[in-house]
Amino acid sequence: DGLNSTKVELIQRVRELTAENENYSRMNSELNTTATRLAQQVNFFEVALTKLVLENGALSNLTEALDSLTTEFGALTEEQNKTLFGLFDVLNGLTSENERLESLNDNLVKVVGFLNETSIGLDNSLQQVTDFLADQITANQVLVLASLENTYRQKVQTWDCDYRDHFVEESFGTDFNVLISNVSQVVDYVDERVLSEICLE
Repeated sequence: DGLNSTKVELIQRVRELTAENENYSRMNSELNTTATRLAQQVNFFEVALTKLVLENGALSNLTEALDSLTTEFGALTEEQNKTLFGLFDVLNGLTSENERLESLNDNLVKVVGFLNETSIGLDNSLQQVTDFLADQITANQVLVLASLENTYRQKVQTWDCDYRDHFVEESFGTDFNVLISNVSQVVDYVDERVLSEICLE
C-alpha cells in the first residue's frame, strides 16, 4: 500500500508539474505577444517622428525665406507696409506652429525612448522566466527520477520478505533449501509483485 501511495503521489506530482509547465508556456506566449505589440508601436512612433522632422525642416526653410522678404520690404510704401504687416502676422503664426511641432517632436522622442527601454526590459524578463522554468523542470525531473529509483531499489531489496509471508504455509517458503514444488506459482508471484512493477518483464 505504501508503494502504491508513493506511485499515486508521483503521478499527481508529474501532473501538477505538467500543468505548471503549460501555464508558464502560456505566460511566455502572452509576454512574447506583448513584446511584439510594443515593437510595432515603437516602429509607428519612429515613422511619425521622421515625418515631423521633415515638416520641421520645411517650416524652418519657409521661416528663413520670410525673414529675407521682411528685410527687402523695409523701404516700401504705406500700401506695401500693410502687406508687410500681414506677412508679419503670417510669420508669427508659422513661428508658433513651428514651436508647437518642435515640442511635439521632443515628446515623441521621449515616448520612443521609453518604449525602447520597456521592450529591452521585457526581453530580459522573458529570458529570466525561460531560464527559471528550465531550472525548475530539470530539478523536478531529478527529484522524480531519484524517488522512482529509491522505490525500485526498495522493491527489489525487500521482495524476499513478502515472498516468505506469501508462501509461509509452503515448506519451500520458509526453508530456501527445500525444492520448490510449484514453480509456475512462484514465477507468477515474482512477476506480479516485482518484475512487472519495475518494468523487468
